[in-house]
Amino acid sequence: LFGGELTFTGLKIAYALAGLISIFYLFKLGALLFDKATGLVAALLLGVGFWPILQQRAVLGYGLVLPILLPAIYYLFKAVKRNNLTSLLLSAVFTGLGLLTNKIYLVLPLISILIVVLYKSKKEDDNTKINTALRIVLYVLFVLVVSLPLLSVILTNPEAWFSPVLNSIRTPQSPGSQNSGLIFFKNLLLATGIVNWSNRSSWVDGIANRGAVDWITAAFLLVGLSLLVFSGWKENKKNALSIVFLYLLFLIPSAISIAFPQENPSLSKALGAVVPVALIAAKGLLYVVDRLGSLIRIDSNYKKVFISGLFLLLICIGNYRLITKEYASQYQASAWNASEMAQVIKRYDTGQRGISYAYILGYPHWVDHRAVSILMGRPHENLSLNVSEIESTIEIVIPKIFIVNPFDKESISTLQSTYPNGVISTYQSVTPEKNFLIFIAGQ
Repeated sequence: LFGGELTFTGLKIAYALAGLISIFYLFKLGALLFDKATGLVAALLLGVGFWPILQQRAVLGYGLVLPILLPAIYYLFKAVKRNNLTSLLLSAVFTGLGLLTNKIYLVLPLISILIVVLYKSKKEDDNTKINTALRIVLYVLFVLVVSLPLLSVILTNPEAWFSPVLNSIRTPQSPGSQNSGLIFFKNLLLATGIVNWSNRSSWVDGIANRGAVDWITAAFLLVGLSLLVFSGWKENKKNALSIVFLYLLFLIPSAISIAFPQENPSLSKALGAVVPVALIAAKGLLYVVDRLGSLIRIDSNYKKVFISGLFLLLICIGNYRLITKEYASQYQASAWNASEMAQVIKRYDTGQRGISYAYILGYPHWVDHRAVSILMGRPHENLSLNVSEIESTIEIVIPKIFIVNPFDKESISTLQSTYPNGVISTYQSVTPEKNFLIFIAGQ
């Protein structure tokens, strides 16, 4: 926004500030659908939760999903509950902006139309039905107008844009493979347990084979879900149905992984589901606090604040441990240390008085060269090099340094034959089994 250099610190600050927007709008949404207390607790759960923090603020590409998604949902519900056309158009604007940021948003227009129809499903005269249809048409038109840049990209090269989506939904062509529809519904059923049961995210975007939230929030979710089904259904059927719709439909981006069902449920692809989860868990927490408060003979306001604070403290401790202990140790053990590579390249470049070239030889499941570039302070520099391109670097007559995977025998052999006077050495990483090779070609 201010034209500064692209750095990890800058990205994390930007995402953290954007996260405040999502927290604010979740508070507004909770207050709109239930009450201010529910909105406040839901916002707190979102602000300290392992699931949203990791996805939104760990520079994984999902930093702008919730800050755009929550305003879109809030203005949608404000439009249908208060019959406000301006709010509906604002929801359409945020939906269009969301489509520019992430494919998760492809499900949001469907959700919006279903919510509008749900709230207008009572017996109406013809004029009201026409009015509802016109509002849906206006909503769709505004979404299309705002997402015109995306439509332009799709029309220019539709194959490139749709190929990731098509690759994920194609059924593997193998003997005995199941029907695509059956795989999808199995995925959706499995995805419903993402919060309390298990997920299949990678070491990059989650902790696999565990629930998406801490165990205390998971318990409150079950309490809140029971309230929603039994008492909430009688109090406000449309609210209850809407929350259930939100949860199920936001699981679709994960469940649609038909070609790779082993990747479902995914914390990143199902990120939108954290919104109804936080709202339901907040209802459960407030109900438990209210019941426990009635058992303690202290002034009602003080005891509720004390019990709520105790639960939130335990939730904070649980999520802090998940992020800084379990996830961090898992990530450290799995990821290559890009910062060490950046330091090696920077030191070499300094020794050559800033006149050198650096390359990272491509190898499956290895370091992301873009991360190294950012950590070097040169985010736009492309360090990636394929083994077939090594010989072309002879034309560059200034000193060159190559970072190579120790198991990449082909690249090592090609470098040694291309630069017979080159020097190869092993860099001892602080993380066991993360050593890498440094090949200096010289001039």
